[in-house]
Formats: sequence, C-alpha cells, structure tokens
Amino acid sequence: MEVELTAPEADSNSNPSLNPFKFYKIGTFLNSNGNVDRTTEPGILLTKRLPIVYSLTINQKVMYVGESVQGYRRPLNYHKNEVMRKVYKGLRDSVLQGQNVEVFARSRDLEMQFEGLNINLRVSLEMALIKLFSPPWNNKIDD
Repeated sequence: MEVELTAPEADSNSNPSLNPFKFYKIGTFLNSNGNVDRTTEPGILLTKRLPIVYSLTINQKVMYVGESVQGYRRPLNYHKNEVMRKVYKGLRDSVLQGQNVEVFARSRDLEMQFEGLNINLRVSLEMALIKLFSPPWNNKIDD
C-alpha cells in the first residue's frame, strides 16, 4: 500500500530549518559496523518516480540540497553514488565518524501555472535553498 506523505508538524522527524518549506523526513544514513547503511521512513517507496527537492542534514544543519525527478531513490542512494564525489565523501566521512545524516524531501506543490504555462518550481526552490543555507557539500551558486 502506498502512503502519500504530507509535511509533518514539528517533531522528531522534522528539521526546524526546513519546516517552513514543507520538507518531511524520508530516511537516515548511519554507521553499521563500520559501513554506511540507510534506513527509510515508513511509506517511502524507492521505486516511485516523482519530482522532489531534498536535503541531507547533520544535527539539523543543511549539508546538501538537490532535486530529482526520479523520486526518493536518488537522495537515499548517495552512500553508493561515487559520481557525486563531494556529497559521497561528505556523507561517508560523516557517518563513519559517528554522525547520522538525515534526509528530508518535499514532493508537493513543485509546479504552477503561469499565463497558461506549466512552471517547474523544483529547480528554483533548489537554487533558492542553496543560496539561503550555503550547504558545504553543494557548489556555490552566484547571483
């Protein structure tokens, strides 16, 4: 059974920095006997394709912001993604030093109509959040 998730109220599965942007927790990377492992929140389906904006955080600090049309699979597989070296190394090093990396996402209201055109807000939200938080695992975005 597929569960549609909405932004939770502030609780242990939320991040105060991301709450205003309607992000919800989708998973955690953690150290499992010297290896990076992943847990997934209930109702999160890795196979479902949907547009999302996501964030990797450590102790509520935003470390990376990204976007995907592939759904939850991309952000929840960074522990295997050696192509994105900066994110892969940051995540791996942090987890192996004992820090959990939490993953949050937003999947709703990422498109709008403007004068009869479909406007994609996903990339714009990603860029705005990168400018706001200056995450260390992202490349800097110039104005």
